[in-house]
Amino acid sequence: MTREPGDLPSAVVTRAAGENNVCTPPTLSQLFQNFPDFNFFGNPNLKPEESTGYDVGFEQPLFGNWVSFGSTYFHNRIVNLIDSNATFTSFANVGLATTEGTESYVHSLKVGDRVLHNVTGSVAPVHVLASNTGSNPV
Repeated sequence: MTREPGDLPSAVVTRAAGENNVCTPPTLSQLFQNFPDFNFFGNPNLKPEESTGYDVGFEQPLFGNWVSFGSTYFHNRIVNLIDSNATFTSFANVGLATTEGTESYVHSLKVGDRVLHNVTGSVAPVHVLASNTGSNPV
C-alpha cells in the first residue's frame, strides 16, 4: 500500500534516550599559545573538562512521512569548563557549569518539478548556568 500526501497520521512514534560521559583535554593553543600584543596568554595549568549528560526525545512522522516533527530535551553537567578568565587575559577552569534545554523541529518534503526538497525549521532554547565553585566531582 502506498501512501499519498493527506493520508492519516502514522501511528509510529520513534523515541530515543541516551547518556554520555566525556573528558575533553585542553587544546595546545589554550595551554601554550600567547598573544602578548592583546595581553592574552595560554594557561598551562588548565584541567580537562569532564561532563555527564543525558537526552530524551521523540519523532512523529505524519502523512506517510511527508511531514515529521520531534523534540529532544538535554541536560549536561560540566566540571572544569574551560572559558576566558574574569579579566579576559587567559583561559581558566569554571568549577561547575550546567546546560539544559530542548530542541524542537518540523521537517517536511516539498514536491516541485518531480524533485523532493527538504524543508526544515527548528528552535533550540538553551539555559546555561555556570558557577566558579572550585573542584566538583562529576
